[in-house]
Amino acid sequence: MRKIVLVIFLLAVSFSLKAVDNLSSKRKAIFHKEKVLDENQSLDFEYSFIEGIKFKMLGDYKMAIKWFNRCLSIDKTSSAVRYELAGIYILNSDYNSAMYLLRDAIKYNPHNIWYKLQLADIYRKKSMIKQACDLYNDLYKSNKDR
Repeated sequence: MRKIVLVIFLLAVSFSLKAVDNLSSKRKAIFHKEKVLDENQSLDFEYSFIEGIKFKMLGDYKMAIKWFNRCLSIDKTSSAVRYELAGIYILNSDYNSAMYLLRDAIKYNPHNIWYKLQLADIYRKKSMIKQACDLYNDLYKSNKDR
């Protein structure tokens, strides 16, 4: 059983590494929307992000948070890092922290449907029904084709 988990983990990491290696300039713009990073910062950011994902997948949320916070120290405008951190806080039922992170993620990347869906779900869980309905209505208006 342990070998199967290890193989799955290694495959996931290798696919993540390949995906990050093949990031198009558009995808990098999502990671680094406002701030232009030099090559060393970009490599450090991507390495830290992958480490954060790895530890999140392993269930070591304390280490994942450490790596994601390192990403934010490199690029304070990264919406993807905020989304990943919010996911960890949601797993720990810390909806307030997740809510603030997702609001910031949406501020930096206002067209990402997944960030808005996650925030609307938090609003629902916190019984913030008006905010959830407003966000779902906004999603509907901006994504009628979906």
